[in-house]
Amino acid sequence: MLLNVADETGVVSGAEIFGNDHPLELEIGAGKGTFLVAMGEAFPERNFIGIEYAKPYAEYAADRLRRHGLSN
Repeated sequence: MLLNVADETGVVSGAEIFGNDHPLELEIGAGKGTFLVAMGEAFPERNFIGIEYAKPYAEYAADRLRRHGLSN
């Protein structure tokens, strides 16, 4: 899922995004999502957010996570 923060303060809680209070991990420079897929599958009890500047890569990563059925 691509997330655009509409709130001008930029504040979003993990519970709002994921619907749970699991620990949150952040990857800066997520690229095509290879690391996020591996970590999401290995640690389903954690939530992951990937930040990627290049929109085509961000879209690819989001689709890759969807195809793997990952919601964390």
